[in-house]
Amino acid sequence: MDDCRYDVLGHLPPELVIKVVDYLDYKDVLSCQAVSRTWFGLLNFDIIWKRFLHDACPNKEVQPRKDFRWMVMLPCEAKLKLLNHKRVVKNWLGNAYKRHEVKGTETSFASAYDGKTLLISIHYPSQGFSVYRVERGKLWLQQFIKIEGVDKCDALATNTNYIAAQCGPHTLIYHFASTRKKSYKIAYVLCRGFKDGAMKKIGAKVPPDSSHNCEADPLEAVSFCLLDDTLFIHYLLAESLYAWNMEKEELLLHTPSTVSSCGFLTDGKQVYSSSFRVISVFDSQADLQYTIKTQYFISKILVNDNLVVVLHNESFAGYNKFTGSQVLTGNVGVSPHSLLHPRKDVLFDITDNMEVYAVELKTDDVIWSRYMSDVTQLGNLHSVAGDDCLLVTSFSGYDCEFLDSKTGLFLYNSEADGIYVSTHYDLMIYFNRRTACAIVHVYS
Repeated sequence: MDDCRYDVLGHLPPELVIKVVDYLDYKDVLSCQAVSRTWFGLLNFDIIWKRFLHDACPNKEVQPRKDFRWMVMLPCEAKLKLLNHKRVVKNWLGNAYKRHEVKGTETSFASAYDGKTLLISIHYPSQGFSVYRVERGKLWLQQFIKIEGVDKCDALATNTNYIAAQCGPHTLIYHFASTRKKSYKIAYVLCRGFKDGAMKKIGAKVPPDSSHNCEADPLEAVSFCLLDDTLFIHYLLAESLYAWNMEKEELLLHTPSTVSSCGFLTDGKQVYSSSFRVISVFDSQADLQYTIKTQYFISKILVNDNLVVVLHNESFAGYNKFTGSQVLTGNVGVSPHSLLHPRKDVLFDITDNMEVYAVELKTDDVIWSRYMSDVTQLGNLHSVAGDDCLLVTSFSGYDCEFLDSKTGLFLYNSEADGIYVSTHYDLMIYFNRRTACAIVHVYS
């Protein structure tokens, strides 16, 4: 009997314990931790739990919640992130969220979210934007930043340390100045010179005159995105692409670019800039990694963990995400609303007959299809617990249906009576025209 009670795992060195648990799945490791205090401590290391995490789990600051009721010791950081991710997926599947309202008007609505900080720009009662922290399922108002001398805020981007706000020809850069007060302060204003085309700093506020040759510049940025501390800005009429390091306050890239509206995005690791027949891929230092040249006009680009999928009018092509080499092609027409699974090589699309379907790219096999009673467009699959949910919204924006991305089965309808519906990892945001409010559903 004594031999049967011998604690084999407890007498192994830590490096062998890690080798043993590598053969166990997520639920098995949880069961092992429930055996005893000793086993809980042996398996309470980030290196054990990190293998269950994937890129869809953002780097959120997590803390033990009261509903965990830890009796032995606090779990490691990687386990907390995993449990938080499991909770977010469960809430999406169960339509469980906390609803928040932000008053404003439709005339100027923009938002940005990086997994920690949420920005909402609304013209009420004065022009500016609100900074929120998303923590423990709640929306905490951190600061309201009022912008003087501008009519509207066209676009926002943030990585928590910095905030970029595009207001006409000016790009306002804010820096997280105080941890104690949790406040942002204006660092400087960027502007593209109307005559020389150079990106320059013009002070710490939007100037009232046009002496800097920027005030009357009609070449406003159509889009921008953040990758680490580098801000990529594209000017449509000027056909120019800029990359600006916000921390070092220096210009990293200025190159001619005819970026099309369909292709300017980031996956958090690289920036993909798509012109009519060429895709340029940059890293966080604005160094060109590789280019993809296509024979036909590019209508849309999609990116997941493995592929860069280029959509044409009557065909598509897939390229290796790390080398840019072509690995697959197909002669299937796809719509502008198509989506790519974040981790699997599965494409989701909708036909003219209002039928949503999923197809395996490598084999062209249809996995499932579902007829919709209303004309629809697809939402952001990557943000909505990618393995389990597919967001489907009507063109009017008044209906949001969630389907199981594996089977196509209907899950539930969700309240989204508004426009500008966008989804992120653990929240959904839209603008309600009847109440003139930005509605935020928090699922964490």
